[in-house]
Amino acid sequence: MKRRALLAGLTGALAGCNAGGSDPTTGSTETGTRTTTATSRSTTPTRSETARTTERADPEPVPEEVFSLDYPDRIGDLLSVSMSFRSRQTAESPARVHVELTNVSGETVTIEYPPTGPVEPWLGHEGGDATLLFVPDDRQYVAASGDVEKEELIPDEPSRDGCWRSGATVAVAGVAAGTTLVPGGSVDETYTLVADPENEGCLPSGEYGYSGGVDREVGYSYETYDWSFAVTR
Repeated sequence: MKRRALLAGLTGALAGCNAGGSDPTTGSTETGTRTTTATSRSTTPTRSETARTTERADPEPVPEEVFSLDYPDRIGDLLSVSMSFRSRQTAESPARVHVELTNVSGETVTIEYPPTGPVEPWLGHEGGDATLLFVPDDRQYVAASGDVEKEELIPDEPSRDGCWRSGATVAVAGVAAGTTLVPGGSVDETYTLVADPENEGCLPSGEYGYSGGVDREVGYSYETYDWSFAVTR
């Protein structure tokens, strides 16, 4: 079967990227679990007793948790799926979700998947009017649109309307990640959930759906396993 063609919307920041890591084309082998920890900053204005100061209004409160996950147990007879919150959305930090795919085929398999891990960054709203971004911890093959640095994809604090909104839209290199998994071996990534800055408002209530695929190498060709999940706000 034809391998899937990955979405790419790269700025010059990724012009020199090599394959290594929406759909896979060519793969390279990589191993290991990739995890980093995002930090958040906040400042609290103070009033001096000896000098007049101007206090800035605090952002509106952010709901403690507004997301739920609906995902399949397996991707065909090839992989099991595990998704869980590493942290819940609060006024201090956005939500973070861990995604892990584990080989349950009973055989050693070589697979290809997006360079952003098991999941590509874009989840579309059921009404077609908004996008929820899954920004991976490993952003080697990710860039921010325009002249924005990729570090600004995840904000340090919510905007004044209480929205955890990305500083730019996400662009991804047109390459595929690949790895060989022994039985019980897995590939995983952790993602931060933020609103696309092009949304009108923040994130409207409803379902945000993802559809993607994993390619299994079979001789000189690939067999594609489609899968999907949903995040409800």
